Amino acid sequence: MATRDALNREAVRWLRHVRKNGTTGRLESKTTSAAREIFLREGRIVGIRTSVEAERLGNLLVRMGRITRQHFDDASIFVRKGIRIGQILAELRIIDRAEIDPMLRRQAMEVACAILSEAEGAVRFQETGELFTTLETPLAVSDVIMEAARRVPNPGRGLEALGPDTRFRPVDSAVVVECSGLTPEDVYLLSRFQGGSTIEGVMTASGLGEEAGLRSALGLMECGMLEPDDAKAVQEQRALRDDVHRMFELLKKKDPWRALGLPADVGIETARAAFLDAVRNYHPDRYQGIGDREFQKELGSVCESFTNAFTCLTTALNLRRSAAAHDSAIALGSTIETPVVTAPSLDSVSATKSATVETQARCDAEVYFKEAKRALQRQDYFRAIELLRVAVGERDDHAPYHFLLAEALSKNPRWRHEAELSYRRAIELDPCHREYYGALAKLYESAGLRHRAESLQREAEGIGLAMSVVA
Repeated sequence: MATRDALNREAVRWLRHVRKNGTTGRLESKTTSAAREIFLREGRIVGIRTSVEAERLGNLLVRMGRITRQHFDDASIFVRKGIRIGQILAELRIIDRAEIDPMLRRQAMEVACAILSEAEGAVRFQETGELFTTLETPLAVSDVIMEAARRVPNPGRGLEALGPDTRFRPVDSAVVVECSGLTPEDVYLLSRFQGGSTIEGVMTASGLGEEAGLRSALGLMECGMLEPDDAKAVQEQRALRDDVHRMFELLKKKDPWRALGLPADVGIETARAAFLDAVRNYHPDRYQGIGDREFQKELGSVCESFTNAFTCLTTALNLRRSAAAHDSAIALGSTIETPVVTAPSLDSVSATKSATVETQARCDAEVYFKEAKRALQRQDYFRAIELLRVAVGERDDHAPYHFLLAEALSKNPRWRHEAELSYRRAIELDPCHREYYGALAKLYESAGLRHRAESLQREAEGIGLAMSVVA
């Protein structure tokens, strides 16, 4: 479970929408390590499904101390299609039947809170009548949101974005009736906001502990029971902060190209324009009104990443333009020196255009090659291979491109054959480069093809290259 100081905005938005409209369907959340689902009927939770082993009912009961590991292992022997672990535990008289539904509600609460706490989880809602029902008594959405807010590590951080002078007012009395999990502290705190008050003012007057009060305030706000007086401006600022944090986290895992969703074969001008837009969107001048230091730190990091990418492509574009201008100058000079002025032939025009296109392709290929080298340094082999395939496509006659592609491919045993072909192409283009032979020999050795490695050594020695790769 992620330890972020705010809930998953998309998950909260969907749950509140479903609750308000009484919708029936399925909310799905996916991360790199887990897949979870909540099933809702008429705006209330009636079932869950999870891929996380620790969140399954048997393991949850062991963790709670309600059953032992031996009890769980014994019951697991009898698990079969259509018969759930709770029923088996009751049949074995390890638990009472009356305990099953409360335990399933506890499990549903754990899974739903996990979805809300996964700040970077990808959330999707689908209206459907095909529900996986596990609960006899539905669970209220508001109870889940309140409980998830109580588990936020630093509730004050989630409220700081609103500003210390923001006034709140109660707005949705229907939610109060639905939410059976409100504590006396929650109800008391909610009553203090009548007429509009600041969080700090209510906390001072209430006498509640700071942490408990902040958790209650955050939960009431996320549920929709409290709303800032200037709700639109607050929502816009929160959306900006969430977008910056999302991009900050994304750039930890991906390079700027993939963070913006740019395809590997994108042209330099298109990529440069995309990075320029990103620099403008994430420039610190746009967010001067948000004084949070950690936010400004994340913002600066995001802006720097896109600025570096933009600078790199600007340099490549300038090289391309200089080369094109140079070719045009040569063509113009030739025309001036010619004593007889004649219209250029179609062949000469085609040759000039061809030279310009070739120069552009070389510049593009070099940019992709340099970006691929950086990807390899980060051990992002998939991205490096994508970029190098484009570089090789633009300039197939350059040995270093083929060699680096082979190096990236060699990292996965299933790509060895393609790696071998790329090494061979590099050797064909530059047969006097000892490093190419040595790398291919190592590839053969790692695959157990010693005879091929020895044959390659003899091939290298035949042209005067000494190799010591093969023992």
